[in-house]
Amino acid sequence: MRILHVTPFYEPAWAYGGMVRAVAGLCRALARRGHEVTVVTALLDAAHPRQETLGGVRVRRLPALLKRTLAPWAPGLRAVLKSELRQSELVHVHGLRSGMAVSTTRACESTRHPWVLQPHGSWPHHNRLVLPKLAFDSLWGTRMLHLAHTLVAVSQAEARDLGREAHVVGNGVEPVGSARQSARRG
Repeated sequence: MRILHVTPFYEPAWAYGGMVRAVAGLCRALARRGHEVTVVTALLDAAHPRQETLGGVRVRRLPALLKRTLAPWAPGLRAVLKSELRQSELVHVHGLRSGMAVSTTRACESTRHPWVLQPHGSWPHHNRLVLPKLAFDSLWGTRMLHLAHTLVAVSQAEARDLGREAHVVGNGVEPVGSARQSARRG
């Protein structure tokens, strides 16, 4: 199967947390099982290559805006999706509140491409940045949750929060990579 993963964060951007680790582990495991896996992600560090293959996974990084907000948006994503969707049988969208997720789900809707949404614990707002999250959700987030062909939750608690049936697949296919150690102490 040819699977396209769209995620705001991917290896080696380990400092961005658990989503990076979970997506990298899942994509590598799928590639080992014989699937053709492509990841489209944000270029978060100028030192990272724009294209490469890591652990059997083809990775494409796009220049992004709003990188520091944990909700990057890649203005060139729509053009990349046009070509990638023609080659993919399934799209897996990681993270809910990002411009990349919105652009991808819109492209999938317009081409009637099946897509899976995995919020990675980003739903609901959990009392942090409540107003911006409520605004995003009223414009795009709630609609994306309802239109996804399938939802994937990392825990039973997240599945309950999603408000509709979700498949629970815990993080941890296998450990990959780690962030550089900080020179600071404390």
